[in-house]
Amino acid sequence: SAGAHCSLRLQALRPLRLSRRRSAPYVRLIKTMKVLLKIVLIGIVYGLLGYFLYRGRVLTENKLLESDFIVFFAPAILATFANMFALWSILSDKINIIVRFVLLFVLSLGLTVLFAMVYSTVAFSYYGT
Repeated sequence: SAGAHCSLRLQALRPLRLSRRRSAPYVRLIKTMKVLLKIVLIGIVYGLLGYFLYRGRVLTENKLLESDFIVFFAPAILATFANMFALWSILSDKINIIVRFVLLFVLSLGLTVLFAMVYSTVAFSYYGT
């Protein structure tokens, strides 16, 4: 009795632990939220980079910024690979590796095009085409 009462007290002092079965959805949710946060941050950085590169192209006479590759394609390529890296952990390991890469590339390219449309709309409306 005294020992049972003491063990009940010790159990009350231990931190509450969820079973693996119950905590798995929370872990998955947190992992998904981290990936979404990374994607949003990639979109913001890509949008700001694209905006300022286009702004520099329009407002300055810099020969480097006259290149379409530097202003449009290089940031898009970097954003696509960054999105692929961010999305890698969210896809299941059970998927065939080739299918996984194709799916990652298509999703990443779609996100990059979406981000490019947003920043280019803002940049083109301010500085023209």
